[in-house]
Amino acid sequence: MYSAPGGNYAKINSSRLREARMERGISRGELASKLGVSRSAIRKYEEGGDVNIDVAMKIEEVFDKPLFETVDINPEEETESNREDIENPLLDILSSLGMMVLPTSRAPFNALSRTDKEAYLTGIESYNKRLKKKASIISSVSGTIDYGCFMIVKETKKSRSNIEDAPIIFEQEINDFDSVEDLLGILEDRCP
Repeated sequence: MYSAPGGNYAKINSSRLREARMERGISRGELASKLGVSRSAIRKYEEGGDVNIDVAMKIEEVFDKPLFETVDINPEEETESNREDIENPLLDILSSLGMMVLPTSRAPFNALSRTDKEAYLTGIESYNKRLKKKASIISSVSGTIDYGCFMIVKETKKSRSNIEDAPIIFEQEINDFDSVEDLLGILEDRCP
């Protein structure tokens, strides 16, 4: 998934999409009608074109099988050089707590973070008007791909525990955590 002018997009596995459509005996026109797009859009997707995230969610509902390219967030064992690659100090704190952290670019979230048990889309934002929109997008995407999510908020202006179903961790709190278990406990408490 990535963000580009016009919205958020997902990379579809074009051959899997075509095979799934053919297996079900669905024409391009029928699929286009179900998704609310044109037949030429379906052809574009089957030729490797990227899909708007809203259409991607509909495709997943229609076929009920994974058709999108995934990101491997099980990187090799973390070394000191991996930690040096993390430029954001808040993500560096997550890494020092024991999470595997993969910073992202051109995505609506700042990192993919992973514990031994679960993966999380991780957003970082100031407490401003963009926070609600970013939290909403991250929450929606995480639900679609069955990951957890949370937002790290840089300032403590209000005492909210979550926004748009995304738990909030304040920067001041993250600095006080001694282990990843501290973070996970707060996330569990603040999950709606």
